[in-house]
Amino acid sequence: MNIIQKHEKHLKKIGHFIWIMNVLLLLCVILFGHSAKGAKRWISFLSFNFQPSEFIKIGIILQSSYFLQKNFYLYFLTYAIPLSFIILQPDLGTVLLLSCLACVQLINKNNKINFKLIFISFLSLFFILIVSYFCFSHVYERINLFLYPSNDLFGVGYQKHKAFLTIINGGFFGKGFGKGEMKDFLPDAHTDYIFAVIAEEFGVFGACLVILLFVLLGLRCRKLTTKNDYFAMVQFSAIILILGQAWLNIASTLSIIPAKGIPLPLVSYGGSGMISQGILFGLLLAVSNKKSNVRS
Repeated sequence: MNIIQKHEKHLKKIGHFIWIMNVLLLLCVILFGHSAKGAKRWISFLSFNFQPSEFIKIGIILQSSYFLQKNFYLYFLTYAIPLSFIILQPDLGTVLLLSCLACVQLINKNNKINFKLIFISFLSLFFILIVSYFCFSHVYERINLFLYPSNDLFGVGYQKHKAFLTIINGGFFGKGFGKGEMKDFLPDAHTDYIFAVIAEEFGVFGACLVILLFVLLGLRCRKLTTKNDYFAMVQFSAIILILGQAWLNIASTLSIIPAKGIPLPLVSYGGSGMISQGILFGLLLAVSNKKSNVRS
């Protein structure tokens, strides 16, 4: 067994451990988790709030990258079990993000498009959205708000309305760093709606620059792709997860899609999110070692 095979074996073991531990933690969230804003997503420990759904992403990437090539049934369970717990929190934004990741992985598998699996994946996602629309009041309200944005501007639509006003207040060049006027009236300005604050203080120019930086990040990461099949899928999945989360946050802020409670990677405030993103980038660097460019 050469060094690449040893690294691959160790990473798979780490993936098994992370996935199992976080599935158990997700179960703990359902049983006795901490609730905030109508959702139960955190485990309180001493003075800290821990969000397992952020760390299950890492376990899913490591597990699914392995089972995608070996066993589709186990690949399906890698997503289905944790997503079932996340739906109950409820955290539909994370469910949507991870479901899209699964679809993209299936498209990228061996560079061959399996239309049957893709159709089943999108059909399952559509079914989840329909069920969520009728079962969860906040999903019902957000989708209706997206379809009829002028309804209830000072109720359910307050955040969206304030985000819109914050963005247009910045103009092209913005008000200047720290000089935003609307951010004090914008709920979750430091997390879910941080992009609106960027647009107000740095204008359209600054907002487009942030989007460009994420695009360049994705292009740069793709250049690190290795020849090892497992490592390459881990890299690809991590990149898609980071860029997908960025797109969902920006699209939600700009009202391109219904509101989603998803932070902007590397920008939004948040302990669990920042730690998990740091681990993701560490994972990218670890599997991008030049030695791994030799096919095992």
